[in-house]
Amino acid sequence: MNPTLRATWAAARRAIDARQLGEARVHFDLLMAQPVDDPEAHYEFAWLLRQLGDYTHALRAYQTAIDHGAREPEEIHLNRAVIYTDALHDHAAAERELQTALALRPGYLPALLNLGNLCEDLGRRDDAAQAYRRALAIDGALRLEALARLLKLHVEPIASFLAQAQAALRDHRVQALTRANLAFAVGHALEHLRRYEEAFAAFEQANALAASGGPPYNPARHERIVDALIGATPDIDSNARSDSPTLLFVCGMFRSGSTLIEQVLSAHAHVSSAGELAFFPNLAAAQSQPFPECMANWSNADLTRIADAYRALMQNHCAGPAPHYFVDKRPDNFLLLPLIRRVFPRARILYTRRDPVDNALSAYQQHLDQAAAPYSSSLTGIAHFYAQQERLFAHYQESFRNDLVVFDYERFVADPTTELRRILGELQLDWDPGCLDFHQRPSAVKTASVWQVRQPVHQKSRQRWLPYRRQLAPLLVEFDRLGVAYHKE
Repeated sequence: MNPTLRATWAAARRAIDARQLGEARVHFDLLMAQPVDDPEAHYEFAWLLRQLGDYTHALRAYQTAIDHGAREPEEIHLNRAVIYTDALHDHAAAERELQTALALRPGYLPALLNLGNLCEDLGRRDDAAQAYRRALAIDGALRLEALARLLKLHVEPIASFLAQAQAALRDHRVQALTRANLAFAVGHALEHLRRYEEAFAAFEQANALAASGGPPYNPARHERIVDALIGATPDIDSNARSDSPTLLFVCGMFRSGSTLIEQVLSAHAHVSSAGELAFFPNLAAAQSQPFPECMANWSNADLTRIADAYRALMQNHCAGPAPHYFVDKRPDNFLLLPLIRRVFPRARILYTRRDPVDNALSAYQQHLDQAAAPYSSSLTGIAHFYAQQERLFAHYQESFRNDLVVFDYERFVADPTTELRRILGELQLDWDPGCLDFHQRPSAVKTASVWQVRQPVHQKSRQRWLPYRRQLAPLLVEFDRLGVAYHKE
């Protein structure tokens, strides 16, 4: 590479270091306009394109890096697999990339873990377990992640896997994040064995480890956020045009049934879902001012630009004829509805609700992202957040009126047909009996509910908290103090 091109490459790197990705793209475009045979340059260009959401060109740049003899090509095939499955939803291509990586390096733990996870997303339990077993046989820190995933699949020999995980939890040389994943898996395995007291102790350990890796929950700060959201909720513009397809945002508490109703609706002939999109959370996080205050500075041109970008993303996920509804299922979009309704005034909202105690227990039993859900590692934090969620829901109900539809988990599992008819009616969709066969669809599910929604509708998750009555006493006291109603024995 000549000195001029090397200087351009260096300028691109400086822009990346300064998080000026647009400027970095300009420098890389100048660089790549010339013949460049350095695989590292193509690799860095691919990384940048991926950050910018230009996935097609990122795949090409990664392939060019391989063609020019990049070191550790198995890592590049792994990166390509992640783009295929997470961004482009081409799971067959993702699996081919992972298999190519493993052909190059059979003991490549990241590829084995990703292959197992992809098989789980696709409902292929045996294939997932096989990939995790291969990973477990290889030395390396990531083998413990494979152990955690095998435990959560409840595959045999569960007693042996449980003993190995418990031994690893006593080893403080293991990173806290890995130990947290192991502790959550141990809790689920012990619950599966109906050893409830030991299970809850494992979940307590898991949440203590998880909490150490993120910011603590601040109840007063969250109350101020809810106040600001209530104040920032826009009035409905009755003259605003509807988008086609109509946007439907499924949101609510984590673990409140959002994946279930998304899968049910996605089985309808006139509904298409993209799963959990990060578009609006990323948009809010990228503003120089905090959300929702940042919206005060937005012009109509800004709103149009945001809407156009979202529609372009939407089109990437709408295969075939345009559906009547396009679903964006991300629970924490509930805290961004003033932003979403500002951009799309006619968007519909489907709010998911579940018995507060079952909802709280389920959240406590999952390793949720502490940055997104810091409340989840504490029973009192969950209770406070739930109460604030209900306060915000009451406000949205009044503000959004007929544009807000409620999905009640308990009513749905008790009488799926009646509740689905009501929901479809409110969404002005025809009855489609195939919706209740959602578990037979060959779709990918990328949430913690992946195995629950592979089964027909059942009531096994109702009142799951009863074996933990004693351990959940602090939660119930807090719900009573906050005035949150829940089903008592």
